[in-house]
Amino acid sequence: MLKHSVSSVGKVCINNKKFTTFTIKTKSHELKKFRVMQLPTHRYEEYIDCRMKYYVTYEITHQIAGIPDSEEAMQEYKEIMYKTCKDPSVSNVICCLDNEDNQIVGISTQKLIKRGDREEEIKPRTKPVKRFYEILRTWNNLFPIPELMKNFNLTTYCDDMGFAIHPQYSGIGLANKMAPLRREVCKLQGAPMTGAWMTSPGTKNACARDGWEVIYEISYEELGRILGIKFENAPPSCAYMISKI
Repeated sequence: MLKHSVSSVGKVCINNKKFTTFTIKTKSHELKKFRVMQLPTHRYEEYIDCRMKYYVTYEITHQIAGIPDSEEAMQEYKEIMYKTCKDPSVSNVICCLDNEDNQIVGISTQKLIKRGDREEEIKPRTKPVKRFYEILRTWNNLFPIPELMKNFNLTTYCDDMGFAIHPQYSGIGLANKMAPLRREVCKLQGAPMTGAWMTSPGTKNACARDGWEVIYEISYEELGRILGIKFENAPPSCAYMISKI
């Protein structure tokens, strides 16, 4: 929220890449310092744990597939995510408390796509994970990335693979600070554009403040008809937004 002011901003350099440090007033009116950095290899397990707890558990696509309701599906999906985060085309950025605890409180994951890339074939073991990828394919086919790249004459593109904030730190402006860094990732990977499906109003609002553009939008009612499901307590619509570098 804009009422939580940022009191200081600085730059740090990790692995020759520039990231941001900043201080924000929390909901309890404490000033806390945060650091945004590329995910170090020794923190893979912590990152995956954070992703499973605060992204997979709450994100609407995973919920409707039933992944959070199945321990077996959660374990299978965790294995897939662990493999994904090691993919050299995937960029994992984390927001941490800038103190001795160094707790991860935010994650942002993007994948570099090149023209002609083939989608990785995943053979799920559990019904919820299988259902998740069926939903994902149908959803993504509403606005295919290859078509987007063709329309904008792109040879490379950064696609979203997840964005989440720890519930304890939601609503204080972390998303507003992390959204612009997605463009920085694009610059580092040599891609002229990034984009994402905005299934959460908070993320959509943060990206809108950062100048992202809605290029496709659909109501959850219509999306539910296409997917053959009924969304419970969903926002009015979800949108695909892009940001040009």
